Amino acid sequence: ATWPSTSSRWSGSASGAWFRNLALFVFCASAVFFAVHWAGYRNGPAMRDFAPPYTGARCLWHRCNPYDMGQIAAEFARAGGLETDHYDWARSPQLYPPSTLVVMLPFSMLSYHVARAAWYATVLILFYAGMFAVVNLTPLRLRPWCLLLFAYLLGSEQTMLLVSVGQPSGAAIGLAAIAWWCAEKDHRGAGWIALGLSLAIKPHIAGLLLLYLAVRRGPACPAH
Repeated sequence: ATWPSTSSRWSGSASGAWFRNLALFVFCASAVFFAVHWAGYRNGPAMRDFAPPYTGARCLWHRCNPYDMGQIAAEFARAGGLETDHYDWARSPQLYPPSTLVVMLPFSMLSYHVARAAWYATVLILFYAGMFAVVNLTPLRLRPWCLLLFAYLLGSEQTMLLVSVGQPSGAAIGLAAIAWWCAEKDHRGAGWIALGLSLAIKPHIAGLLLLYLAVRRGPACPAH
């Protein structure tokens, strides 16, 4: 007699249902802890990476120069931001492209602390949606392991930095994963929107997905 393979034991059969449910529970528990714990993160760089693109977007509304540190500092103060809410402007200049500032325009209509909370929620939603998109594209027998891997990543310092300091990369990664899912499921309109937003926020992140889709040239690719 031979032992069944690992893949068959954890496939879509009822014998592996408990493991899938356990993995889903562990991931959801990690996701909730991650969201609640870092929502109260106020020591160190509290969402400070969000300040430059947010203020740059406000400058687009108020016709100031989004790449002039003096004008950015004045606009940030008018938005209700405090000195402890941002890095030293001289040491952390505005390096985001204009496309990122355009994406930030809806948030820049809000006062800084309200916009910061809205951005935190947006990044969490997009990042988690991207994780579930990747899980959905994973073969069924491997989905529990994928969920456990993501649960582990939520406990890493690198993942924390994507959200707790307000890094736009978290939103760009989530949108790129959603765009990949849309490409595979032939939802081309939604895929283009997600890919376009990801490219606007962080071109070098979504650019990798665009390169993959261009090289593959499969029928599920959203671009033809």
